Amino acid sequence: MFQCFLEIAGIRIRIKSKHRFMEEDPKNARRYESFVKKNVKGESDIELEIEGVTKLPTLKNKKVLFEVRRNLPADKRSGFDWIIYQVGEEYLIESRAGEKYNAVFNSDFTKGKVYIKKAKGSSSWKMTQLIFGPLQIMIMHYIAIHKLGVLVHSSGIRHNKEGILFVGATRQGKSTSARLWKAAAGVEVLNDDRIVVRRVGKELYMFGTPWHGDFSDYYETIASSAPLKKLFFIYHHPQNKILPLKSIEAFQRFFPNTFPIFWDRESMDFTADFLCEVLERVPAFSLGFLKEQSAVEHVRRELGI
Repeated sequence: MFQCFLEIAGIRIRIKSKHRFMEEDPKNARRYESFVKKNVKGESDIELEIEGVTKLPTLKNKKVLFEVRRNLPADKRSGFDWIIYQVGEEYLIESRAGEKYNAVFNSDFTKGKVYIKKAKGSSSWKMTQLIFGPLQIMIMHYIAIHKLGVLVHSSGIRHNKEGILFVGATRQGKSTSARLWKAAAGVEVLNDDRIVVRRVGKELYMFGTPWHGDFSDYYETIASSAPLKKLFFIYHHPQNKILPLKSIEAFQRFFPNTFPIFWDRESMDFTADFLCEVLERVPAFSLGFLKEQSAVEHVRRELGI
């Protein structure tokens, strides 16, 4: 039995399979290799069994809880993405878009079995099929159900050992922000599209994830973390402009850019409460910016960063 370990946002995941995953193209392997851990001791938070199959299994008596469909002009695609069902006391996640898989999890998402459809002529599965398929959805559920934090549609950097989060919807400048700050002295990029914000002890931390956006020239720091100290809600603008936000204004911009578990009332309540806690403890600003290095200089000058 082959096994390996991943660690994402401080969550340790043990992966076991009858077959070792297939070797990836080096460019693809770089997308996740920083999250692979060796010589791990102690218990894991999540246990996953992976099986590569030629035909995905189906389950009967399943109840639809939530369905996600992509229909964004920017994506140039539409149709089925993923859907979650309840099957007795377990949950089934299915996908037919991109990497094809079925994944069955227990009630608290600490154990699961993932069936990955093998490519034609392949003898096994690929790590990218797991990480860029069901694993992101599983992490979303795990951190919400266990009241740890949230996954945020955002880019994030570490500067002088402090974390700065840039939150925004598609086309509002997350990847652009990451590129601009990557070019600045003393800055490390954690991610340009998906950041986990969670409690670590009494502190709020932000963690890079494997799920990057258009910009990815920061693999050496993608698995890093930093204490969250400033929060910007970004948008493109004809001039660089920073405005402090009241908590209610910030919440209205924050919540639509998170990935809450809509089908679970308790998790939804936690997400709302957690965002309020973040906004009570972290200064929040509106940031309109130009697509040039002057945006970084403006933020540094105005806020003394």
